[in-house]
Amino acid sequence: MSRRDLLFDSLKNCIVILEKDRLREPSMKVASTIENKIVQCVDEGLQIFGESAKEVIYFYLKRNFQLKKTEIPEKPETFCKAITSLFGEDGAKLIEESILQKMRLCFKLKHRSRLTFVKTVLNLKAKQNKVS
Repeated sequence: MSRRDLLFDSLKNCIVILEKDRLREPSMKVASTIENKIVQCVDEGLQIFGESAKEVIYFYLKRNFQLKKTEIPEKPETFCKAITSLFGEDGAKLIEESILQKMRLCFKLKHRSRLTFVKTVLNLKAKQNKVS
């Protein structure tokens, strides 16, 4: 069994724990701030895996990187590092592009091939700070 297969099996076994955690955490309110909209875009971008797998990914982030879903806009570098550790460089690039597509639609951004998830988040937060 490969390392990825072992990792995937252990992530599948975490679903029960994840369900218990989800019952304890309040659900996210309607996206009204930049941070909430970023989380919403990440959520929609990860939806390519389906709901259960997406929740397992969030559990992995929380357990192995101490990164809650709502903290992703504050720590985009940690998010990218975690996704890369889980899916490898190529897989992480595909996921990042999926999330960036959602962000372009949500924030009405132009497509810039060199703009990464981290840079996009930092740019959006900088714009928010200028307005505040």
